[in-house]
Amino acid sequence: MSEPLVIGIDIGGTKIRICSARPSQPNRILYTVTIPTARSFVQAQPDILQAIHILCEGSPVAAIGVTSPGPVSRKDGTIGHPTNLHWSQARITQWLTSHWDCPVVLWNDAAAGGICEAQYGSAKRFRYSLYVSISTGIGTALTLDGWPLPGQHNSEGGRIHLGTDAESPTFEQISSGTAILKRYGKIARDITRKTDWHNISAHMAVGLHTLITVTDPDIVVLGGGVSLHHARFLTMLKRELKRCHPLYPLPPIVPATFIEHAPLIGVMQAAVSEHY
Repeated sequence: MSEPLVIGIDIGGTKIRICSARPSQPNRILYTVTIPTARSFVQAQPDILQAIHILCEGSPVAAIGVTSPGPVSRKDGTIGHPTNLHWSQARITQWLTSHWDCPVVLWNDAAAGGICEAQYGSAKRFRYSLYVSISTGIGTALTLDGWPLPGQHNSEGGRIHLGTDAESPTFEQISSGTAILKRYGKIARDITRKTDWHNISAHMAVGLHTLITVTDPDIVVLGGGVSLHHARFLTMLKRELKRCHPLYPLPPIVPATFIEHAPLIGVMQAAVSEHY
């Protein structure tokens, strides 16, 4: 009989990535299939099923981990109604267990990314880390000894208001990939002007300064698609953070090791850890 596999499913606003790994090494992705994100959960189901069958090739599935933008309910296995995803109250774990007789877990994508970086990536030598995913939106996770801090809901640092009232813009609204595209008419990959990156860094520093001041982490790890281009802005970002007059020395601020695959690896680690 073929060796069992653990399956990871990362649901994004534009694409869904589905991968396989061995339960003993969830940080080593074997194969990945990418499909467009359908406008509804029902429309996405046939493509997800087909992708999993392609990845399995007759091997048994030991566990499945699903990650999605928030809000998600880990208890009910339901994806709520994320701002960048046209799905609503998708009971995805129930649906998957009806097709595969194995444990299925659901985690917020930033929390899953935090697990990956805390256990295998840039924060693995630190007990207490702040993971910030800067992508279509901004997600955050605080991890202690490799796992997110407990709470009824997921950390949503991207939703903090950077102003004096409820109408003030949120961190996500000024520094996410969506905000960058809206302001410059280009995605982060295509922005090359140093002055543009200086302005992006200045905006980003305001939100990060607030999060760092409140949480006091040992290290800050930047993940998500925008962070793929950290060589263009990280030095400027650190300089801008120092201009925010921090109360204590800044912690190390580093790019993620598994920038794009962190949520997949983290959710597979969670699926294996919870059920083995």
